[in-house]
Amino acid sequence: EGRIEPVMAGVNITVTPERLDAGDSVISIETNSDGAFRIGPFYGNTNYAVDAWKDGYVITKLSGISSKEPWRFEAIRKSSIEVDVRDSSSGKSVHGTLVSLSGRGGYRTNRFISNDDPVIFESLVPGTYFLMALLKEFAYEPSTITIELNQGEKRKVSIVGERVAFSCYGNAVSLNG
Repeated sequence: EGRIEPVMAGVNITVTPERLDAGDSVISIETNSDGAFRIGPFYGNTNYAVDAWKDGYVITKLSGISSKEPWRFEAIRKSSIEVDVRDSSSGKSVHGTLVSLSGRGGYRTNRFISNDDPVIFESLVPGTYFLMALLKEFAYEPSTITIELNQGEKRKVSIVGERVAFSCYGNAVSLNG
């Protein structure tokens, strides 16, 4: 038996024998409206792994390592950051911009702006994140952003890019003097 903190119904609980032999099976149930679950009985000579999951949440085991105590899990709602990068003169999306997000525990991801839609970083755990936009020939305001993300938060961030240089690319076809 066990429970989810904070109280949450509909969390999937799976109980798996440490070694799956013929005739063994994985048992799955959902928590009730009080966030509790009860399952069993089980053979005493077999070790079992108990896992909990629900879409949109990070669920970690708090207790239940020994068979003498109930299983307790903590559920943390995932968050997201939506980033919109616009040109200061035209107001249009700056295609080709690299948006870099880094955070705790070595988290790092990069996305390119390829159309007029904002870039969305999903399934983030609460914490501090650092955001930066990069593209040659553009200066961005703000250049870097520190974001303190709370549980379940959907944060929207706007960045404005200004073209500060121009480049010329091409091939020489012939040299006539």
